[in-house]
Amino acid sequence: MLGLGGEAVVRGAVNLAHRLGVSKLLVAIFLVAFATSSPELTVAIQSVLQGKPDIAVGNVIGSNIANLLLMLPIGALILPMACHQHVESRDLIVMLAVTALFVWLANDRGTIEYIQGVFFLSALLAYVVFVFIYERVKLAAVGTLKHNLEIQESMWPKRGALGWLIDFFWLGMGGVALFAGSNLLIDGVTELALLFGVWEGVIGLTVVAVGTSLPELATVVVAAWRRHPEIVVGGIIGSNIFNILAVLGVTALVAPVAIDRAFMVYDMWVMLGATLIVMPFFVSDWRIGRLEAGLLIIGYLAYVASLYSDFIIVD
Repeated sequence: MLGLGGEAVVRGAVNLAHRLGVSKLLVAIFLVAFATSSPELTVAIQSVLQGKPDIAVGNVIGSNIANLLLMLPIGALILPMACHQHVESRDLIVMLAVTALFVWLANDRGTIEYIQGVFFLSALLAYVVFVFIYERVKLAAVGTLKHNLEIQESMWPKRGALGWLIDFFWLGMGGVALFAGSNLLIDGVTELALLFGVWEGVIGLTVVAVGTSLPELATVVVAAWRRHPEIVVGGIIGSNIFNILAVLGVTALVAPVAIDRAFMVYDMWVMLGATLIVMPFFVSDWRIGRLEAGLLIIGYLAYVASLYSDFIIVD
């Protein structure tokens, strides 16, 4: 349900973006990333409301790690790419800054509260407004405002009221599927945690994180197969930004998000380290080929193995 819901939300969001005439990078960083992060948002809210903040926090951290060390390399296995050609330095700076901010706040306060949630959402809004204005000015200057998406018109619904209704239908049905799927997912992983005596945070970092990243995986595979590397790269960067600013921001408005000390000791540093590891590929002419992609995937599998090797037991 999460995968199908994410696909429906992506379809509706991208259709609407096409009607508005914005670039593929802007679509990937904002609409696609926001849509594919919807499962993380619904899971996080439901987890906190059910008194399971470890699943919410683990989901965000695990999803960001999986995006960089699993989803991006899978795209590179299909389509080796030079990432620096398809990304703006501003977006890399924002991704690194919000990741570092999350690590600092968690270690300094141990809780993401209402005021931090407001700050996260305000920062996200400012980022969205700035990039949108920047893109409009840039595209207008080169005279490509309408068709920078490079997608054939025949692939999209006809313009008009019916097309708008179809797009909103996809968004609505996708939202319902995401909400229902998140409830089922939380119930299932909670039962697994109790059955095997595994800390809920580990389940959140792995099973839930990969499960809620299925929309990202579908987007990466399709975009790479159709040779749209900017969608792959932009979607990954945007998803990591949204996971922290939007998912944790909205969740903190619902209820304070307590962060277990275990996350601060190990997993947050892995998330920050994964961000730093892939940065050279984004800022230099290094390509992520199949060899590099394989090494990143091995690194992700090693991380997962380290979580389960000691089989963290609930006292």
